[in-house]
Amino acid sequence: MSPYPMRKRTWKIFLILSPVILAAGAMAFVALKPFKKAQQQHFISPKYGVGATLEGKKVFPADNPWNRDISKDLKDPLSSVLIASIGADKPLHPDFGTT
Repeated sequence: MSPYPMRKRTWKIFLILSPVILAAGAMAFVALKPFKKAQQQHFISPKYGVGATLEGKKVFPADNPWNRDISKDLKDPLSSVLIASIGADKPLHPDFGTT
């Protein structure tokens, strides 16, 4: 008796299923190719760093409060105290990490 009784059966299953799996993969590749091309045409890679731009895209809708012009609003009476506690002459350092 063979020490590998399932070997022939396993190979038969493999030989039967291999073309099916390959055909399914090829069909998926062909079906998704137009979707990928359309996706690439509409995607603009973002720019990072100084002078970064969103290429005219809006992050929030026009009526969102984040888009409101606040340049003429009153400032908090204690804002100078807050800025002095930070250090008005120190450069801005966004600290998002552990250091």
